[in-house]
Amino acid sequence: MRPAALPLLAAALAFAGPQRAADTPSRAATQAAAEKLMKKWGPVDQAYSDAFATIIERRFGAGEAAFDKALTLATAAGRAPSYLAGLKDGRARVRLEVGRFAAARTDNDEALAVLTDPRSRENALFLRVAIARALGDFRLAADTLGELKRAAAARGDKSLDTTRALASAEARNRRAWGDLTGAIEQFERTRALDDKSTENLRELAACHLLARAPAVAAPLAQQALEQDLHYRGISRRRPREQWIEAGDASLLASLRLAADCALALRDYPAALAHYETAAALAAKLGQNGEKKLSDLGRARTLIAAKDPRAAEVTPAWLEALATLDERTVPEARLRIEIFSTVGELAFTGAHHAIAVRTLERSAALVEQVRATATVEDRRHYLALQADSYRRLVTAHVRSGNTWGALLAAESLKGRMLQETLQPGHDRADVPADARLAQLRDFQRRLPPDVAAISYANADWSGSPPVAIVVTHDKVTAVELAPGRLKFGLELLPVAEILAAQRRDVDASRYTGGDEVSLAGLIAYYRECLTCPPKEIAARLPAQIAIMRLLHDFLFEPLRPALGARRRLLIAPSGLLAYLPFETLANREQRMLVSDHAITLTPSLLTTMALAARPAATFARPMLAFGGAVYNPQSYASDMTAAERMKLQFGSMLVAARQAAFAPNRSPYAGVFGGPMSNLAGTKAEVQMLGELLPGTRVVLGPDVNEKNIRALAAAGELRSARVLHFAVHGAALPARPDLSCIALSYEGHYTQNLPAERDGLLQLSEIQALPLRAELVTLSACETGLGAILAGEGVVGLTGAFLTAGSNRVLASLWAVNDAGTTYFMQRFYKLHVSEAMAGDLAMAAVKREFMAGQAGGFRHPQYWAPFNLYGGAELLAPAAP
Repeated sequence: MRPAALPLLAAALAFAGPQRAADTPSRAATQAAAEKLMKKWGPVDQAYSDAFATIIERRFGAGEAAFDKALTLATAAGRAPSYLAGLKDGRARVRLEVGRFAAARTDNDEALAVLTDPRSRENALFLRVAIARALGDFRLAADTLGELKRAAAARGDKSLDTTRALASAEARNRRAWGDLTGAIEQFERTRALDDKSTENLRELAACHLLARAPAVAAPLAQQALEQDLHYRGISRRRPREQWIEAGDASLLASLRLAADCALALRDYPAALAHYETAAALAAKLGQNGEKKLSDLGRARTLIAAKDPRAAEVTPAWLEALATLDERTVPEARLRIEIFSTVGELAFTGAHHAIAVRTLERSAALVEQVRATATVEDRRHYLALQADSYRRLVTAHVRSGNTWGALLAAESLKGRMLQETLQPGHDRADVPADARLAQLRDFQRRLPPDVAAISYANADWSGSPPVAIVVTHDKVTAVELAPGRLKFGLELLPVAEILAAQRRDVDASRYTGGDEVSLAGLIAYYRECLTCPPKEIAARLPAQIAIMRLLHDFLFEPLRPALGARRRLLIAPSGLLAYLPFETLANREQRMLVSDHAITLTPSLLTTMALAARPAATFARPMLAFGGAVYNPQSYASDMTAAERMKLQFGSMLVAARQAAFAPNRSPYAGVFGGPMSNLAGTKAEVQMLGELLPGTRVVLGPDVNEKNIRALAAAGELRSARVLHFAVHGAALPARPDLSCIALSYEGHYTQNLPAERDGLLQLSEIQALPLRAELVTLSACETGLGAILAGEGVVGLTGAFLTAGSNRVLASLWAVNDAGTTYFMQRFYKLHVSEAMAGDLAMAAVKREFMAGQAGGFRHPQYWAPFNLYGGAELLAPAAP
């Protein structure tokens, strides 16, 4: 048996690891403790002590040999399996630090197979989480952390140490897979628990930097650097040669982070000093990947500062960096970062061939790592790496590779949705070559009169947006000219646009300072379209100017590729998802809807996944829900307007301001904030649809509730209808897309804490669980086409939820809709589409032209007809070849 003091030494040294250790004591203190214990121990225990001392002193380069020696002696002495397991787990920690991740995993697995002591096993599991992150195995990291949480809960362990360790591991997992918001919350939680770990402080700074908040990150990074220097007995005023002499991996990480923050803040002298010191320290420690990243950071700084030494960044130097492999840099995370940075430098220097090669290697590694993540974590990780894909799109365009550009563009759209629609989506991603094959099949299935447009990089300032036009015989990539926008801004109220840009939660993420972005222009345009009716006239000049400006920028350059095609399938990028494309107008003020029928899709590959669904037959044309009870006190009086509305629509006498049929209620009502207004128009709407389409089942009033919808699902009713129509309130929450919902009948959810299945709000996860197979789900409600715009996904909201549940298409709205105007819109759409069998996109365009022509009374302004979009597009494709 080992001496009684030995477990204490092991705990004090390295098993605590990065998840538990606050910071290490000095080398002198370690040596003193070791010398005292060595007087009592023999050679085996002395070797044990020497091995763990290499960890606490962070002498990882010598650690593996020390543990090898200790294991050899302990094995020869016949020490217990638990003793050997402790050494193996210590060696796993050393191997993790020096980049031998597979070997670390083997040691850790062998240790866990033997260890039974709860504390030792817990420490080994914390180490496994770190190893899994380093290997890029996010699923293993998440599963192991879950095991640790369950074990702590089972033993009722709520101690500060355990709580802090779990929060720290959770934060680092979130940071690794790109959930920056979640990581920041968790790191702040560890700080509130009196965690003074330099590593966690550094990770928090890195999260803020990745979230494009360098002013927040820099002080944290500086504090981490000063702590590292202090713990090693070095003054920051000492020559940097002393930093290098006494430095270790922790100081290296702090130096490089401080340099990244300085570069982001354009403090070029500080950035250069830190990068050069980091490169020298990395060379001393033998950390090849960190050395290359420090050199690349220095190169980025020289270029940004327009330093004459930037001439050192030659194509040959970049090519050399692009040749590294797993043997030279074992850690996938570092290789991704190196390839991405080389690609960025090559892109900046117009070395597009090098940029394509390195960025494709980066993307391949990203996909490889991402495939190990849980379904939810894939989205975060892809968002973290999105800039590499964006540069790759433009590099392919400038190299003339349109298919490569299309694949890269589609890699940042609707990925979670695509994978959810694929069998086996819970484990593996679809490989790049398979996605490219699907895109080629998509082109083959496009009819001659249909064109698809995939926009890219509209949410990024690193290069101009790109539009890729796909027709049955050609793929054309067009780099859009931002100069068109800047020229047009001279005629617009820039101050008002900037104010709208700051107000819009999505637009504000895409830009900073006082420069108008494309996202800001779209945000202001939406405000013009959705303003109160009394402000329409005042806003009209700016609205018309933006309609023309966006047309010239986004659409006019594509005309040669589009030819005479009038049916368009558009996959937007960024805030383009919230742009009503049909309202864009040429210089003669002729809107696109006058000549084109437009369908939107999260991505072209999503359309292909929807098209792969088997055909279905239906027992009834429609199942319609409307007239829900939102305010019980006024419901009966409010609903008396429904019959009057039906009579007026029957006589085609819709007046411009007959929206306020519910007295003292706004026609643009929200969901969260007290009882909502009853919508008489929704009752009239579904009753009229029931009359229009014989066989329709209409669900009204208090029956429009969650319990009844679940009962209908269980009875197969939701799958029996060709169309599901919800005429209700809706809400999209960009900050919490999971809470976006359609609101059903009042069940007391404003005054009671009811369970989710009875709160009257059908939210994303509940929608996704519905057993649907409808050809179309119509969300005749406010803002049902909105959500959270995420890199790599696009809009996460209600449309994707209904597509996931089984609908092939979704009709949704981009803003708060008018009660009476919507009733007319839906009646006319279904008459053309269902009764007269007109294609859905053509029926939508026809109804919108009726509004423009005044056939819907006074609802001619785009405010009343432009919010409605059709999402999906599978019906535009020809059947698959047998």
